[in-house]
Amino acid sequence: MAEYDPNSLSAQLARIESRQIHIADRLDEIAERMNNHSQRIKFLEEFRWKIVGAVSLSSAGAAAAFSKLFGGE
Repeated sequence: MAEYDPNSLSAQLARIESRQIHIADRLDEIAERMNNHSQRIKFLEEFRWKIVGAVSLSSAGAAAAFSKLFGGE
């Protein structure tokens, strides 16, 4: 049986292949995270307009209520 040589060509190629697989997995994770980030930004942009609408409606309601309470009419 041949002795294992860590400096042999097949051992070096195996290490390179292992690193390449690890790098490919990390790139897939990064690409997925970037896609999730885009979806999050889209959701926050849509939510911002819902908040603007809610604030404007509550401001109009509060103004109407104060005018009824303190308007004297």
